[in-house]
Order: sequence, then structure tokens, then C-alpha cells
Amino acid sequence: MRCFVCEVCRCEGDDWMFRNGEKSKLSGVKLYRVYQGREARAQLCHLHALQLFTMGERRFLRSHLGFARIIADRGQNYEEDSFDYGFGAS
Repeated sequence: MRCFVCEVCRCEGDDWMFRNGEKSKLSGVKLYRVYQGREARAQLCHLHALQLFTMGERRFLRSHLGFARIIADRGQNYEEDSFDYGFGAS
């Protein structure tokens, strides 16, 4: 399902189009520290995408805990990563 609203703004109850002015385009981002062995995808507005870039993923998720919880809960609906990384005994 494609989201047409900034996911962080939605969690925080902000009007993302008002906050971003003319830069109302959403950016698809990949978060690598949310799931082990997989990446999480989200739609962010210009301001939150810039904030993610400047703060880094770990600090960004700590500052937006509601968003982090939604992303983590979303991952429970997916199967575990079945890729064999070749570590350990077979």
C-alpha cells in the first residue's frame, strides 16, 4: 500500500504539506537498523528526510519514537529473512 502522507508527520499529527511549503514531494527512504537482515521502507517529507540525513538513522528513530514503533510493528507482519549467509554449521 502506497502512502501519500509523510509517515512521521502522520504519527505526530502534523500537517506535512503546510510544514514543507512548496517542497511537497515525498521521498522514499530505506532504514537499515530497524530489522535484522532486512530494510524498512518509509515515505518522508522533505524536512524529515533532511533530518534523517543530518541526524543519522539511530538518533532520528530515537527522536520519533511513535514512527519507530509503527515501523517495528509493520515488520512483524513479514516473514523472517530466509537468506543463508553461510555463517555457522549447516
